[in-house]
Amino acid sequence: MRSILRLCTLIMLLLVPATSFAGVLAPTYVPVDETKFSIGLRFEFGDVVKPSVVGAVRKTHTDVDNQVTGAQFDVAVPFGPDQNFAPTLRLLGIYGNTDIQGLAGVGFDFSENQGILAVGAQIKHLEGGVHVDFGGGFAPYVGLSTYGGPPERGVTP
Repeated sequence: MRSILRLCTLIMLLLVPATSFAGVLAPTYVPVDETKFSIGLRFEFGDVVKPSVVGAVRKTHTDVDNQVTGAQFDVAVPFGPDQNFAPTLRLLGIYGNTDIQGLAGVGFDFSENQGILAVGAQIKHLEGGVHVDFGGGFAPYVGLSTYGGPPERGVTP
């Protein structure tokens, strides 16, 4: 009888700490989807420096580990005394984390009348990379924008 009493007491002592934390919940992380528009300036350094005004839309998905995937479409319209209305259109895939994302995709440069491959990276308010045209030429670029980066994972209470 004593051994049963001791066993019941031991079980009760083990259950007390578990019940004292019953009201405390650990945060649960949830993925976040977001669509953002931005505007900015891009400077392309090919044969000549080509400044452009850029409008972009991004659709991103941030998973529970803060990994970011998505897509971006942008239109860059060059400006300057010798520039005519010949935009560059790009469609890019996005992969990275909430601090830095890699960009890769294709586009069309109407000033050169040819397709381009684009590879780059972006952080908050800054991007950089290179455009490689189908003729073999390449032009590095840097840009500033209003895009503050993808959202971090969400937390439910």
